[in-house]
Amino acid sequence: MRKATPDDIEQIVDLGRRFHASTHWSRVEAKDEDLANFALGVMQNGVIFLDGDGMCGGVMTPAFFNKSVKVAAELFWYATTGGKQLRSAFEEWGRENGASFCQFSGLESTRSDSLDRLYRMAGYGAVEMAYLKVL
Repeated sequence: MRKATPDDIEQIVDLGRRFHASTHWSRVEAKDEDLANFALGVMQNGVIFLDGDGMCGGVMTPAFFNKSVKVAAELFWYATTGGKQLRSAFEEWGRENGASFCQFSGLESTRSDSLDRLYRMAGYGAVEMAYLKVL
């Protein structure tokens, strides 16, 4: 388990492509340059953790209703193994950086019940649902 650096971009892009291919977004082209630039932005404003064949990244953001409340907000979490360690590392990063809350999300899929159980067993509770419309 380690924090990613710009030297890890090639690995992050590869993992990002695999993650993208497993999502509903797979019908939209993933561009390596955009994946790389997004990852660099996350590293500049937050953190990315790498562990074997997985990654977890996010940023610190204020709560919309009170800027003194910090939230460690996960932007992506993909792991074939070691997912719990990645989540734990991100949570610890949040604590160390003054977050009062940690927010993870999950893509709607056939495994949503399993993901809900996983989050609830780790102490998370559902907060909101997101909806997407193709225009």
